[in-house]
Parts: sequence; structure tokens; C-alpha cells
Amino acid sequence: MYKLIKHILLAVTFTLLIGCSTNSSLDKVEPTQNSSTNTTYQKIINAINSKNLDLADNSYIDLKTESSNNHLIENAATNLAIAHIAKHENILANFYIQEALQKNPSSSVLRYMLIKNQFLAAAKNSYETSYMQKALQALKTNRQLINSYDYGLLADSMVTRVGLTIALNNQETSNLYKRLNKQSAAEFYKEKSQILGINSNDITRP
Repeated sequence: MYKLIKHILLAVTFTLLIGCSTNSSLDKVEPTQNSSTNTTYQKIINAINSKNLDLADNSYIDLKTESSNNHLIENAATNLAIAHIAKHENILANFYIQEALQKNPSSSVLRYMLIKNQFLAAAKNSYETSYMQKALQALKTNRQLINSYDYGLLADSMVTRVGLTIALNNQETSNLYKRLNKQSAAEFYKEKSQILGINSNDITRP
């Protein structure tokens, strides 16, 4: 059964890696009274399409200077976040997601994007337990702010994956101390590895 759980989680993770595809189509510029703003916005979109993210980033700064149109800035920031996630540039992606959330703090889509970005960043540091612990807390905090059922399920799967990784790290640490005949430390990490009601001995790295 645990192997089945593992396979399901792996399938979910793969889905999550492409999960923003439905939101990644770049928005067309919407009419505003400021033609300069329209031009700058379209410049961002064109730069993203041509994979020139340096130009897109610089143009975003210009857009914020020129415009107070919350929807336009939110769209630009969202598209830039998606582009940076695709390049595994999690710090920049996080910046743009936060920018978009400032304009639309109740958006479950943006909150899910934030969780997904945090999850992908955690995946690159999966052997660093302290980092993973902080990531898990951040995931749980942002999960509570998602009102959408569907996005909530996706977020829950990521919280579970990070939790399982922490459990596996602790189990491997316990096994190491056991081989070194340090039983007290081995028991300490073994207890920490019992998470989510699943025996960490039944978890293997993908």
C-alpha cells in the first residue's frame, strides 16, 4: 500500500511541475488611457515570449513607474513569475508572485503559485532538513490562505511530499547513528521520522 502511495505522490508531483500550464498563456494587453503603459506592458510580454527575461524584468520596473493599474501590474507580475519558475529561478519567481499578491491578495491561484514555487525550491534542498522544516511551515501557512478546493488539494499534496521527505531524512540520519552505535541519537531521529502516521521505513527516495 505504501508503494502505491509513493507512486500516486510521484504522479501528483509530475502534474504539479506542469500545473501552471493552464495559467501560463500570456495575457494580451488590455486597453488603458495611457498608451505608454500599453507599450511597456506589451514589451514585457514580447520579451517573455522571446525568452529575454532580463529585458522583461527591466520593463516591469518601467511599468510600475508609469502605471497604477493594479490589474495590468498583476498580470505582468504573474506572467514574469511563471517565466522564472520555468527557468527554476525561484527567488525571482517569489518576488513577482509577492508583487502580484499585493494587487490581489485573495487570489487562490497566486497563493497556489507561491506554494508551488516554495515546493520546487525545497526540492532542490531536499537533504537539508532545517531548510525543509522552514519550507514545510511556509507551505502550511500559505495553504491556510487558499480558498479554492482544487488548488487546496494540489497544495496539500505538496505539503505531504515535503513532510515525507523530512521523515525520510530523519530515518536516514537514525540509520547512520545506529551504524555508529549511537543508540540514543538513533532513537531520537527515529522518533522524529514517524510523521503523518506512515512508517518511514516504507518510504524510499524516487
